[in-house]
Amino acid sequence: MRVGASILSGMLIGIACMASISAGGGVLGALFFPVGLIAIILLGLPLYTGRIGYISEPQEAKGLAAMLLLNMIGAGWVGLAYRLYHGEISVIAQKLAKPLYIVFLDALLCGILIYAAVEGYRRSKSILAILFPIAAFVLIGAEHCVADVFYLAAGISAENIPYSLLWLAAVVAGNTAGAIILNAVSREESP
Repeated sequence: MRVGASILSGMLIGIACMASISAGGGVLGALFFPVGLIAIILLGLPLYTGRIGYISEPQEAKGLAAMLLLNMIGAGWVGLAYRLYHGEISVIAQKLAKPLYIVFLDALLCGILIYAAVEGYRRSKSILAILFPIAAFVLIGAEHCVADVFYLAAGISAENIPYSLLWLAAVVAGNTAGAIILNAVSREESP
């Protein structure tokens, strides 16, 4: 397990969140967000959402769970730093207001698009294969478990912490299912 690299991956996702916020969200924010995953892929760093779709043995789950926790620590640190410097952000209240089944479905779409970005880059070696799927998930408001830890750290109020853990579990489940489903379908369809 590459502890420092896994934390750094989370930090890069947190930096991507900061870039998106600084760009004012919308299309411009969506175009800046992919910088995190582009850096992670080009540097060969471990990110749960980029790796879960490739799980092949049940014993790999423990290492991926540890990777996820470390990714979340990195993103959380960046979120706390952002909050200390810029103040509390309000976007997390909107995210937590979604019904859990919508959260899961949004996260499922995100998992599909992240797997598409990673696999697209593996096949093409083109950064555009990363840029468009990642920008798309940001634009549609899909949930990413590591990025959402940034938003939680940057904006959650104390009374929402217990519910946010259940909410975050739905995001992790959706991201995981989306990546695994697209991997399975794309492998079946390969020539």
